[in-house]
Order: sequence, then structure tokens, then C-alpha cells
Amino acid sequence: MPTDQDVIVPVAQALSTTVGLVSVRGNLAPDGGIVKVAGCETRVFSGPARVFDYEENCFAAVQASRYTVGDVLVIRYEGPHSGTGMREMLATTSAIYEQGIGETVALVTDGRFSGATRGLCIGHVGPEASQGGPIALLRDCDIIDIDADAGTISVQLSDEELATRRAACAVMTSSRVRLAVCPDRGAGALRRGSASRLKCRNASACRGVKSSPRHTDTCAGGH
Repeated sequence: MPTDQDVIVPVAQALSTTVGLVSVRGNLAPDGGIVKVAGCETRVFSGPARVFDYEENCFAAVQASRYTVGDVLVIRYEGPHSGTGMREMLATTSAIYEQGIGETVALVTDGRFSGATRGLCIGHVGPEASQGGPIALLRDCDIIDIDADAGTISVQLSDEELATRRAACAVMTSSRVRLAVCPDRGAGALRRGSASRLKCRNASACRGVKSSPRHTDTCAGGH
């Protein structure tokens, strides 16, 4: 350990222009989100969403390389309300880096990350999906813009489009149960893991999302 180093430096000689964690906000995260920028090479990113309900589905897709450089992987229903134990998303981010493309994709979740997470990963997006947050309205190929330096995260959708998607599915929540009420289909839920993780039987039709873990379809623009 060097004995002649300066442990405390003046602001004019700051080691970084920001602290290790910064907040982001926008129409995708009205209540904000958190990104760890310490050691993050990519801070500005724009790409098509690949939407997954729960981490297992995203992890399986990453392991099978069912995603593309430039994608924004979205993991939802992992927040404090619906994510039992609120586990960290470290397995998915580690798998991405093991494939050598960690700086070429971004990850957005209403869940949390561990301190070992690398790359552009936005966690704690709020409101979370089970509370009716905009992250619940995302579909594959929606373009997400992230600027950690400016503190923004948004999806390229108009307020009118978001309202239309929201109107297609009313979400009712309690501390233990979430039911999605689909037009002309009634209310339904499928148990997943515990009583605090209940998922609409008609989730894709209800939210208008492609929630299959395969995501083999392509987006306009070559994705």
C-alpha cells in the first residue's frame, strides 16, 4: 500500500464528475430509477426493448443468446411489491458479461442489482410493474433512451399511446395479490412461487406485450 498517496483530494481534482450512484427519471420511470455509474463505460444508450416478466425468463434468453447487440433487456415484476425477497439481478448481468458484450446492451428493471453489477443497468424503476408503472406497458421493440449523465430514461412513446395501452388493462393490487382485469376476459391470475406473485392468465393480451421468453422476432431497423 503506497504511503505517499493523497486519500482526500480537493473538488478541483475530483476522481470522478459524479458519485458512484446516480438517479434517472423520465416517462419510463416517473418515480425515478438508480444506475451505478462507477466503472460504467457506456452512459448513453438507445435501443429496442426486449421485455421479460421475471428474471428467470431473461436469464434463459441470455444463456441461449436470444438477444441482439444494441438491445435494452427489460426485467419486470421483480420490485418490492411483486418480487418475493427482491432478489438481485446479478445472474443475468454476469451471464451477459461472460459472453463478452456487456457494454453493448443495457438492462432496465423494477428490481435491484448487487454491488458487483457491471454495465449500464438501471434498477428500482418506479412505479414498479405490479403497481401500474409504465414499465408494465412496454412491448418488444419499443425504443428506450437512457442518459445517465443527464439523469434521464424514457421510452419513445407519446402520452396518448401510453394511455391507450393502460386503458386496455386495469391492474388491481394488494399487499399479497395482483390481478389483471382484461377486457372481455374477466379477472384471472396464475400462481407463481408465492401468493405475492400472481400473474394474469391473459397477460400478453391484457398488457399488449410479448412476454414469451423466446423473443426471436425482429424489430424494425435490423434488430
